Amino acid sequence: MARILDSYTFASKGRQGRYDWPSLLDGRIHELTKGDDFDCKPESVRNGARQAATAHGKGIRTAVTGDTVVIQAFELPAEPVTAE
Repeated sequence: MARILDSYTFASKGRQGRYDWPSLLDGRIHELTKGDDFDCKPESVRNGARQAATAHGKGIRTAVTGDTVVIQAFELPAEPVTAE
């Protein structure tokens, strides 16, 4: 029969993120440039930014122009309380 553990420290899964998402999702407008800030396709950075914003409970505006990605995160509005 399997043992029941009180606790266990799991190893981190996957590789560590390359970007400092908390800083990039601070609400300021950030311009990222291929070759300086990333080496993949700009669309991949945009998609990663969207995923990170969702994971941090934020919305995001993005623009891709050539080899440049511009992102700006924003706080999502609070859910309205509805009477039942």
